[in-house]
Amino acid sequence: VTVLGNPIRYFQQGAGPDILLIHGSPGSVEDWETVIDELAQDYRVTAYDRPGHGYSGSDANLHTYEYHADVALGLIEALELRNVLVVGHSYGGTTALAIAVRKPPAVRGIVVLDSAGYRPQDPPSGLYRLLAIPGFGTGFARMIGPNLAPRKIREGLVAQFPGNPPPADFIETRTGIWNQPKVTTTVAHEALLATAQMAAMSPGYKDIACPTYIAAQADNAFRRETAERLQREIPSSELLLLSDTGHYVHVEKAGEVIDWIRKAAGPPGTVPASDPSQPPTEPASQAAE
Repeated sequence: VTVLGNPIRYFQQGAGPDILLIHGSPGSVEDWETVIDELAQDYRVTAYDRPGHGYSGSDANLHTYEYHADVALGLIEALELRNVLVVGHSYGGTTALAIAVRKPPAVRGIVVLDSAGYRPQDPPSGLYRLLAIPGFGTGFARMIGPNLAPRKIREGLVAQFPGNPPPADFIETRTGIWNQPKVTTTVAHEALLATAQMAAMSPGYKDIACPTYIAAQADNAFRRETAERLQREIPSSELLLLSDTGHYVHVEKAGEVIDWIRKAAGPPGTVPASDPSQPPTEPASQAAE
């Protein structure tokens, strides 16, 4: 489907009240494989590749939370979703906060999974500044990608699963998707812009009116303290801290996260369901932009 001029790859499964899943940076539809089947038993679940990621198109000039909030709301309109629970992981969770600040009528609540809300956990790499140079960055990404990217992706993912190895094929699948020049440059732009964007957006958290469900690592001080601050500042919010997990809480603690999303979504019969005349769709073709 085309949203704001970008071809967006999406996947939809199930029927019932709408849940929209937003991945991190980098990420793709595949990041939600651990939760979609279970949630789709009672809800209509939609996941998509954000612009610049996965197999969606890429707008080289827009890499902000505000823009990705625009895309999410545009997708909700294009797919005729309603009374949507928006669930975001990492960058996607901060995007969910950017959506909630606007108080859109189509969104009835958000779930924020292990996300930064005020500043990034780590300062952006100096390499990102090279990758963000217009024109040069894409060529540089093509040049270094075959040799450097697979190793960096593997190292980065292993670090996100402390004490627990990633699931089988997890790294291989993501290496194939993330090792695209557009993804590399998008991640760089998003990292470089994140601090200023969160600084501008976070004063509005206190005005978020929709129910907000926050989940984060209990054993990572930055993630835990960020989640606790969000819970203090957002009036209608609840917090779940998860032990013995890394950043991909919805992968390592899938059962607990599914229960948390279900709590946020409410019993299926209590929320107006999506139009039953619209059948679930198959995954969009994995065509590059």
